[in-house]
Amino acid sequence: MLKRFKSRWSLQDAPVGSEPRQDLAAADVTRGFKLLARHLRSEGNGAGVSQPVRIVVAGDVVGLLLLNTRAATATADFFARTGEDLRAVLGAKRAVLNDLRMHSNWLSAQIVHDLDHDPRFDSLYNESVAQNVVLFSSDVLVVYAVDLRYQLIAMLQRLQDREYVYELAEGAPMDPQLADAVAALHVLIQRRKGALIGLKELKSWYGLGEKLELTTFSMLSTAYVDIHDTDGLVL
Repeated sequence: MLKRFKSRWSLQDAPVGSEPRQDLAAADVTRGFKLLARHLRSEGNGAGVSQPVRIVVAGDVVGLLLLNTRAATATADFFARTGEDLRAVLGAKRAVLNDLRMHSNWLSAQIVHDLDHDPRFDSLYNESVAQNVVLFSSDVLVVYAVDLRYQLIAMLQRLQDREYVYELAEGAPMDPQLADAVAALHVLIQRRKGALIGLKELKSWYGLGEKLELTTFSMLSTAYVDIHDTDGLVL
């Protein structure tokens, strides 16, 4: 069960507003994970921390490292099972920053604020680890991709918040968030051996689905057909 973080630790991970962001390629993010692992290895097991530390990444970085829908990302959003694990990873991030030569918020735990306030996210860590899509693995640090059901719904929520309208233009790239949602849906359908996903099921995922409008799901359905030339949803 995903434990509440607010009373267990101080985030101390606020973005630095004046600091320029930089685009990070997959190799940059992987190098960051390697340096985190090196520092965690040197620290050993601390109070409340057992290695390997397991974290889950979500958002744009999943599109970069798993779904191949992006060439770069500015930030890798992550969360973990406990505040102790989060503190250990954020401490490692600060310790290796000079070696990385990347902006200080390349790895961010800001997503914890959302998870901490909604009890319906309690299963997200366990479901993500059970999905077992490993993006980086060492003896001291394992990085999992977030449950793709959450990834899909979260991307749709971003699109809806932006009031994005999908229009397919020949030669134009698809919006990265919509591309993430389409790619996540495709993987989920493949796992189901081609079985389509219904609207009722989509709306039940992690409490986010129920906030989405039919027009948003219709946009996903249209984009999926445009990319894969077959239906992916039953609306």
